[in-house]
Amino acid sequence: RSELFAAGFLTSSSGLTVYRGDAYPADFRGNLFLGEVANNLIFRMKVEPDGVTFKAERADPGVEFVASEDTWFRPVNFVNAPDGTLHLLDMYRETIEHPWSIPDDIRARLDLRSGEDRGRVYRITPPGFRRRSTPKLGSASTAELVKLLSHPNAWHRDTAHRLLFERQDRAAVPLLRERLARGDDPLARLHSLWSLEGMNALSDAEILRAIDDPRPEIREHALRLAEPRLKKSPALVDAVRSRANDDTKRVVFQAAFTLG
Repeated sequence: RSELFAAGFLTSSSGLTVYRGDAYPADFRGNLFLGEVANNLIFRMKVEPDGVTFKAERADPGVEFVASEDTWFRPVNFVNAPDGTLHLLDMYRETIEHPWSIPDDIRARLDLRSGEDRGRVYRITPPGFRRRSTPKLGSASTAELVKLLSHPNAWHRDTAHRLLFERQDRAAVPLLRERLARGDDPLARLHSLWSLEGMNALSDAEILRAIDDPRPEIREHALRLAEPRLKKSPALVDAVRSRANDDTKRVVFQAAFTLG
């Protein structure tokens, strides 16, 4: 019966990706993009917190983010790009069903490898998009990389974070501590927290302050960072226990795991 009657919107979802760029308007950030391979379309969902997890629902009622009349269009994956857009990988195949799911008489008439020499990459842009130049972060200074930890496009933040870890330049430590202590951007504080940990420079005192950060996301990550230190720090144990009464369920959930 399941092969005769479709249930729900999606039958062959692929490449679930969170949009973390800055080319599209702010209400697109944090949206989920999903390739629906069999139906030749891209599905967009908005995400909202739901207790310790999340719930997602269709972002565009009655319409798809992308719908193609090309029956070979097979969107299988996405990448957040340096210019803030989404890059789309289209496998571009005539048939995507497994041979076992196709009746013998139909399968005998199909070339199941049709399209194996093809494939497409698209850049999906908003109307009026103007492409900016891509920075060469490999040649950026350590101070420049620390500043990029607050960039609105996640590609810049993630790349800067990776390069700081790879370089292990101790000159970054005071700059990261300054951002962690006085930075207004919670994303910069979060990256600074983990960057210091990656350089073996994060102190218990900094974790204690982060456990009391006004943003629940920072508190949640601080609890994770506290885990390997609990046996040697009664103060961290007390701080983690205090989060058992946090007003954000995800923080309470993480506190339980950390204490476990």
